[in-house]
Amino acid sequence: MAEKKLDYIELIAAEGSALISAVAQGPLDSTVPTCPGWDLRMLASHIGTTWTWSAAIVRERLQAPAPYEMPELKDGEVVHYLERGLATLIDALGSCPLSAEVWSFGPRPRTAAFWHRRQAMEAVVHRVDAELAIIEPADVTAPVAVDGIGEYVEVMIPRMHYQQDPPPGQLTLTSTDTGDVWICGTPVGGEATLSGRAEDLFLVLWGRRSEDLLRSGGDPAILAGWRALGAP
Repeated sequence: MAEKKLDYIELIAAEGSALISAVAQGPLDSTVPTCPGWDLRMLASHIGTTWTWSAAIVRERLQAPAPYEMPELKDGEVVHYLERGLATLIDALGSCPLSAEVWSFGPRPRTAAFWHRRQAMEAVVHRVDAELAIIEPADVTAPVAVDGIGEYVEVMIPRMHYQQDPPPGQLTLTSTDTGDVWICGTPVGGEATLSGRAEDLFLVLWGRRSEDLLRSGGDPAILAGWRALGAP
């Protein structure tokens, strides 16, 4: 039986709403431990702007990035800014064909489909950030985590090394609870491995969970080289 494909708009709506709920609980000056130097207000400004920014790219079918400016939000503006940004993004994604050509930093062909997946994973990661600031974060389900690891490998790592040669050696990522495997690079020069539950692996790759939860093997320098190319 084929696995059910993720509904990215549904995921964005659910994760975005959970993020907004966490921010609304506040206080807005709560430190976000996984985003050094940020509090909930700054996180809200970032994600709200990201939602509005990517919505403009899709809605207007831009072939270059839109301007990106994060506002300084007053207390009474924060939740409204997030709610408006989320609604704008969902409307833009839902009204644009997946195959429409738009700018992105993903692999070619560059279409609106990229932004469905990218903003879904952005919402998941930053929902975790928001909840970590005030409460114990809710789980990331295995299917979402597996898709997020795939995006990390297919989009985020190439994004970081597009102006330089990739590290030597091969990194193999393994989700122990789902059996999924991702391979970066070639074994010439050595190999390294990183494995664990899909949720742990996803959040570790994004710097949202301790690497102590994973099992590593092979050459530590190769692991470090590939890890340095991914999301900050």
